[in-house]
Amino acid sequence: MNQRDKDVMKESSVLFSLKELMTLEEDRLKKEEDARLATIRASEAAQAEADRRTREAEAARMRAEADRKLHEEVRAREEAARLEAMRQAEVERARVEAESRGRLEQMARTQAHERELAALAQDKKKKRLSLMVGIGGAVLLLTIVSSGVALKLQADAKADADRRHQEEASEHQAKIDKLEAAARSQHDEVERLKSDVEHAQGAAKAEAQAKLTAAQTKEREAQDALKHGTAGVSGPGVSGPAGPVKPKANCKCPEGDPTCRVNLDGTCSWL
Repeated sequence: MNQRDKDVMKESSVLFSLKELMTLEEDRLKKEEDARLATIRASEAAQAEADRRTREAEAARMRAEADRKLHEEVRAREEAARLEAMRQAEVERARVEAESRGRLEQMARTQAHERELAALAQDKKKKRLSLMVGIGGAVLLLTIVSSGVALKLQADAKADADRRHQEEASEHQAKIDKLEAAARSQHDEVERLKSDVEHAQGAAKAEAQAKLTAAQTKEREAQDALKHGTAGVSGPGVSGPAGPVKPKANCKCPEGDPTCRVNLDGTCSWL
């Protein structure tokens, strides 16, 4: 082998070594680029996951706030209804007491007037008038007793109506609480199934979607039931067990006539 062949072989060996070094360098650069891209993708995926969790947390917070406000509104309406019922009961009690005092004063004035007539009577009808005054006094006493009994029965009826109203309000609140709990539970189930749908694949995803659809239907039904339950709150003072109060007749006995008296219903009677 001459020198020229040796030089050619040496040059070929050098070229091969350079090409091999270039190939190794290209592989190293490619690996570095792949690692850099993998790092970027991992960072982007982590950021997307963090954003998703932030959105879910905010949505959950907003739902919890809406549930809290709904519960507070229902409580406020129930409390307002209770206070209004108490106020109406107090007004009714004051009215009954005022009417009772008015009747007693009227009866006292009537008795005083009859006593004056009896004392001034000097004619032959004195005995008859005295008898009428006695009868009138007995009738007035009976009227006072009857009025007291009627007022007591009316007060008892009012107290019983207030008690029934409180019991109905308590039962209604318990129903609302139960409906709210059911609505929240169904809502949580829907959220859980949404997560299952997002992570499911293939046939499992279709099955999860069917369960989600059914849960969403139940959630709407629970929300409708809650709306219907809260819409059933009635305001106080609309009507009572005794029905509407009828206007009483307005009777005025002729002055000086001991044979005329005023009944409890406002009508006149003559002895």
